Amino acid sequence: MEKLKLLFYSVLFILHYSFSIAQSWQLLPNSPAQTFRHDDVWFINPTVGWVVNVSGQVWNTKDGGNTWAQLINQPSSFRCVGFFDSLHGCVGNLGPGNWAPTNDTNPMYITSDGGKTLQLPVIIGSKPIGICGMSVVNDTTVMATGRFDGPAYFMKSTDKGKTFYSQKMDSAGMLIDTYFMTPDSGFVVGGNSSSEGASYSVILFTADGGKTWTKKITGSMQGNHCWKFNHPSANVFYVSVEELYSNNTLRFFKSIDRGKTWTEEILTKVPYGWSQGIGFANDTDGWVGGNTYALHTSNGGKTWDTVKPSNLLVNLNRMRFLSDTLGYAVGQRVYKYSKSSTLATETVKDLAGYSLLQNVPNPFRGTTTITYSIPVTQHVQIEVFDDAGRKIKTLVNGTKVPGTYRVEFIVPQNRTFSFICSMLAGPYAKRIKMLSVE
Repeated sequence: MEKLKLLFYSVLFILHYSFSIAQSWQLLPNSPAQTFRHDDVWFINPTVGWVVNVSGQVWNTKDGGNTWAQLINQPSSFRCVGFFDSLHGCVGNLGPGNWAPTNDTNPMYITSDGGKTLQLPVIIGSKPIGICGMSVVNDTTVMATGRFDGPAYFMKSTDKGKTFYSQKMDSAGMLIDTYFMTPDSGFVVGGNSSSEGASYSVILFTADGGKTWTKKITGSMQGNHCWKFNHPSANVFYVSVEELYSNNTLRFFKSIDRGKTWTEEILTKVPYGWSQGIGFANDTDGWVGGNTYALHTSNGGKTWDTVKPSNLLVNLNRMRFLSDTLGYAVGQRVYKYSKSSTLATETVKDLAGYSLLQNVPNPFRGTTTITYSIPVTQHVQIEVFDDAGRKIKTLVNGTKVPGTYRVEFIVPQNRTFSFICSMLAGPYAKRIKMLSVE
């Protein structure tokens, strides 16, 4: 009898362990890598999807993320993407200035061949400087909004992006994301000021396709702005909040009545950097990604824990779920949430021997030392960004043999005093926050 009990509990443990591993995020090992991040991802079905980034790249997969092909590489700053079908889609561009690495003045591109080539749509109304968020409503209608740090615009197309009607939004200073349930009813989110330091988070709603807007909620913290909208079910919505200054109490917004009312919730009281991408597989099980690691909740945001391993979901900016058992996310790499455990197991195993240690000293004055290790010969890329995402310096960009290395970073003149050091090497991706003092 004791042997039967032992066998029974052993089987229960194996089943529990297998399920916890099986339903998890996996790094797609052949996915394209970005030292800073990919900005958006869109899948029209479980196998066909696209990824874009501010390096002006459009990537496509036709096998669920196992392999990727680069379709576009041009001097643009792509921030968002949405497709109606396998051929027709739209790509939003951040626009010049701000922290964009390019001077492309076209806020929107469209494609009719699956992203192989891009064309310009007709824009009727005031032309936006840039677009950050997009919501494909049905097989012909798409909404778009932008941009971060302003000015705020809303665009709408009902002919697969060929023609956009544009309007400047005086009720907001910056708009970063949008979600529409129907062609008439939807939300835009951002901040009430175009200045990051002066902004309060804001969520706006329209019931007439964008003709008029009502304010649903304004955040309580200055220096905040809404970042990404997520909708795990018909009634439950989440919105992440980016905060780049005090970093003491990060927040998010939640609605459980289809957006009629919203509450401002605490994400974490631990200094975190910033939160950006947010995604829920169901009403309670979700993730938030920031600049150095990701957080997870299993109770609808009441409590949050660090994702293990902490260097798996790095710098998440967008999560999109096709169902409660399948989703994709983009950060430094592309990640997949599915029932398959193969890639997750390989990812954890392959990370042994990789490291990017916290810089010493930190905080530092003038110069600091960064130590990193790799277990096999491969290409290593280490870059430093400021707290707005602008690249400051490339520290390493070449093939290295196995070993531990040290590299110095010297603070440039006329730069901010908060930096992100980002490392890519094979399957490994990690970011650390560095602080300098005068």
